[in-house]
Amino acid sequence: MIFTTRKLFFVICCTLAAYGCWRAYVAFFYTKAPVIELSGISYQQYCAGTIGCTIEISSAAHIQKVTVTLDDKMVLSSERKTQPFNLATNSFSNGPHTITIQAIDRTSNHNSAALTIPFYVDNLPLQAAFAHSESEFHVPQGRTFHLVIGANKPLKKVVCRIFSREFIAVAESAHSPHYECFIPIECEEKPGTHQVTILVDDFIGNHTELVGHLHIDAYTFKRQVLHHIDTEKFAEERKLGRPDKDLRDLLSQIAAQSPQRKLWHGQFYVPLNSNWITCEFGAKRISQERGCYTHAAIDMVGPAPHTVVWAPQDGVVVIKDRFEINGNTVVIDHGCGIITLLCHLDQFADIAVGDKIRRGGPVGVTGKTGYATGDHLHWEMRVQNSNIDPLQWTKADF
Repeated sequence: MIFTTRKLFFVICCTLAAYGCWRAYVAFFYTKAPVIELSGISYQQYCAGTIGCTIEISSAAHIQKVTVTLDDKMVLSSERKTQPFNLATNSFSNGPHTITIQAIDRTSNHNSAALTIPFYVDNLPLQAAFAHSESEFHVPQGRTFHLVIGANKPLKKVVCRIFSREFIAVAESAHSPHYECFIPIECEEKPGTHQVTILVDDFIGNHTELVGHLHIDAYTFKRQVLHHIDTEKFAEERKLGRPDKDLRDLLSQIAAQSPQRKLWHGQFYVPLNSNWITCEFGAKRISQERGCYTHAAIDMVGPAPHTVVWAPQDGVVVIKDRFEINGNTVVIDHGCGIITLLCHLDQFADIAVGDKIRRGGPVGVTGKTGYATGDHLHWEMRVQNSNIDPLQWTKADF
C-alpha cells in the first residue's frame, strides 16, 4: 500500500512537472497562430433580424484578447476562447458589411490571427413586379418573349413557368434591379392565351409570385420547294461530315450547361454584310431528299462567294466542326441558354473551341458545305434549344 501511494505520488509529480514544462515552452517558444471560427454568419451571406453568433478560438496558448469589429467599428472585446454574441442587423443599413475578428495569444511571441467575413444585410420586404404592362405581352409564333421583372433588392432566384417548362431569369447587368427572362415561342406553338407564373425568391427566404398572361399570335410562314439538288455532292457531304444526330446531341448538352448569366450586352448584329435573305425563318420546305420540314433559321447570300461571316454577339465558341447537313459549323454560346449557329462555311477563321469571341469577330467565310445548293450562310439561333427568329434579336427595341 505504501509502495502504491509513493508510486502514485511520483506519477503526479512527473505529470505536473511535464505540464509545467509544456506551459513554459508554450509561453516562450510557441509560434503557431490561433485558429478562428465563426458560426452564425458565413462568407457573403444575406442576413436579417438578430443573428446569434459564436466565436471559437483553437490554440494551445491562453488568449490575451479577442476583438470583433464591424465595418471598422469595435463591437466586442473578450479574453475567452468561446464567445457568443448577437448582431442586431435591424440597426444596420441594408447592403454590404464586413465583420473582422482578431485574436492575440499570451505567448512571448504574441501570435495573432484575423478572420474577415463580408456579408449583406437585407431587412427590406420583398417587392417585385412586371417591368412592362401586360398589354405588351403579345408575341408571334417563332419569336422570343422578352420578359423583364423589376425588384427592390437583389434576388436569389427568378423562375418563369409557362408551357409546362421553367425558364431562369438573370440580372440585366451587374447590380441591376431588373431581371430578364428569354422565353422561346416555337413555330408550332398553339396561338392563344397562356398563363405565365413568375416565382421570386430573395436571399433571406422571402417568396412572392406574379401571374400574367402571354398572347401568342398566329404567323403565316412561307413555303419553299427545293429543286436541282446535287445528289452526288450531298452523298459526298455525308461522308465528310458527322451525323446530324451528333449535332443535335451536342446542342442539347450546350443548352443544359450554358452559364446562367449574360455573356453579352446590347443588341445582336446581322452576321453577314448583306440584306439578301433567300429563305426566311420558319419557312415550310419541301425537298426530295429531306421531305417536308420547317427551316427554323435564316438563309442569307453575301455580295460575293466566300463573304466573311462574323459573330453576332459576344460569347464562347463551343463547336467548330463539320456535319453532314449543316456543313462547316461554328456554334457560339452567349449564356442563358442562348446560342448561335453559323453553317455551310467554306473555311473557318482562326478560332478554337473554348475561345471567347467578341461581337463582329470573324468566324469564317460563306460556302456550300453540307446540304446546300449554293454559297450562302445558314444563320440559326436557339433559346433553351428551341429555334427562334434571329432577326428579332437585331432590333433596337427588343
